[in-house]
Amino acid sequence: MARLLHHQESRKPGRSVPPSSRLKLMDPEQIQAVAARDQLWASLRVLLPEIDQLACGSFGASERELQIIQLLARIVAAELRFRAETGPGPGE
Repeated sequence: MARLLHHQESRKPGRSVPPSSRLKLMDPEQIQAVAARDQLWASLRVLLPEIDQLACGSFGASERELQIIQLLARIVAAELRFRAETGPGPGE
C-alpha cells in the first residue's frame, strides 16, 4: 500500500517525475537521443580550459578558437531545439 501511495504522490501536479520513470516513458529513439546528448556534453570537458578562456574574453582569433566557437554555437542550437521538442526539463 505504501508503494502505491508513493507512486500516486509522485504523480501530483507540480512534482517532477524521477529520472528513472522518465526513461520508462520514452521510446528507444528518445533514449538514444538523450544518451548521445549526454555523451556530447561529457566530451566537452576536455575543452573546458579553452572554453573558460573564451568565456573570460580572451580571444586571439586563431583557427582553433573559431572552431571552438562554432562548435559551441552548434551545440547550443541543438540543445535549444532538443528542449523545444521534448519540453522543459526538471527545474525549468
